[in-house]
Amino acid sequence: GIQKFVGQANWDHAPLIGELARQVGQRLGEPGGVLVFDPSAFVKQGKKSVGVQRQWCGRLGKVENCQVGVYLGYVSHQGHALVDFRLFLPREWAKDRQRRKDAGVPREVRFHTRHELALQMLDEQGGLLPHRWVAGDDEMGRPYWFRRRLDRLHERYLLAVPSNTLIRDLQVDPPAYFGR
Repeated sequence: GIQKFVGQANWDHAPLIGELARQVGQRLGEPGGVLVFDPSAFVKQGKKSVGVQRQWCGRLGKVENCQVGVYLGYVSHQGHALVDFRLFLPREWAKDRQRRKDAGVPREVRFHTRHELALQMLDEQGGLLPHRWVAGDDEMGRPYWFRRRLDRLHERYLLAVPSNTLIRDLQVDPPAYFGR
């Protein structure tokens, strides 16, 4: 019965995730806690599992047929726990009505970037998890707009960035443009 309920019944898991975040915040929470966002890929064969397509798979270090989840973890001196998750639905999947219908993807589910999914989790669970920092790997740190959004939300962050990221001192005028 429980297997059928979890795997096939139509139920809303959001209240359970909210309760999990509340309990993690109570039991592990401390002001110096860290929210950790991590996209993770799972190699999959076929094309019928929700979100499966050829996309970057960090585990393999290459593009491969896989599903991608974005996870929110919480870390403090008291311990650590996974708190929330989102299945990434690639743009091609989001636009393909028949494929969505065949896989049982609800109509209200729309395309969101991995970073937008992380921001949704921050909005929903961040207030329940006392923290000083938001952390993530170079995939999370890659887009400038994500780092700026965290800054506007007054979140301190430590995000890795790819080694080829160009940076400059914002207090210094940019170099003169020479046509390239």
